[in-house]
Amino acid sequence: MASLGSAQQPQSTAESAPVKRSSSYCFFQSPKGWNISDPKLFSPRVQIGFFSRGKKEIGPSLNLAIEETHLPLSDYLKAVKAIHESDPASRWRQLGKIQTQAGLAQLTELDTKTELGPMRILQMILVKDGKAYILTAGAHKEEFAEYYQDFQKSFRSFQITVDLISSIPQADRRERLKQAQEGLFQKWSALCTDSMSAEALFSDSVFQKEAWLPFQNLVIQQFEDMGVFWQVQILRATQEHFADIPKMIQKSAFASPKKLIFESFSV
Repeated sequence: MASLGSAQQPQSTAESAPVKRSSSYCFFQSPKGWNISDPKLFSPRVQIGFFSRGKKEIGPSLNLAIEETHLPLSDYLKAVKAIHESDPASRWRQLGKIQTQAGLAQLTELDTKTELGPMRILQMILVKDGKAYILTAGAHKEEFAEYYQDFQKSFRSFQITVDLISSIPQADRRERLKQAQEGLFQKWSALCTDSMSAEALFSDSVFQKEAWLPFQNLVIQQFEDMGVFWQVQILRATQEHFADIPKMIQKSAFASPKKLIFESFSV
């Protein structure tokens, strides 16, 4: 069964570029029970994707793309419109606004034909602080209504923050995670030696068993309500705090669903 996450990803506008690393984070709640898409199938702008099984050959899916832009939302939408209206097999229209936790965003709808059947795609587009955030949801046109409420909930849950831990609603849970994170950093510092590289230390079975995996399990088991994307990002941000870990380690952790972090959420 194919999924929209691999078959249909948002096209970039002519006035945009892939987003660079920044000090802010964004996240949203994916529909319950959906799986993480294989990140090897993503375009450079896509941050994460989710999919589920449908009755049709193409299942429903949801993905988030981010790109830098100097355009205001109105002009960004004109560029999006031009892209889609150039395809005679597609019908694009601008819908109303939607209130997300990150601010007021625009909804658009695209009906298009594929080899596997007609598709309906709904996009939430938010332009803020020089970035365009595009949540793309889609399903076979005949099944779209079944997932519409799930898509709306995901769109409305979208938020941007400079501190992932601060987005946890309960103070006691924020403190619990902060303490666990600080304990992890202390163990890392205690195990660091001149004779062991950062790569070797992170891969070390003792560090994994006594430090990293307990922290990872804490995030997965006790912060499920924050959503999979938030969990992935807090683990990524924590790992990246080990400033001297080579980029090859970070890539191995986040590039494949069978490796480290993504492996924990794969089905």
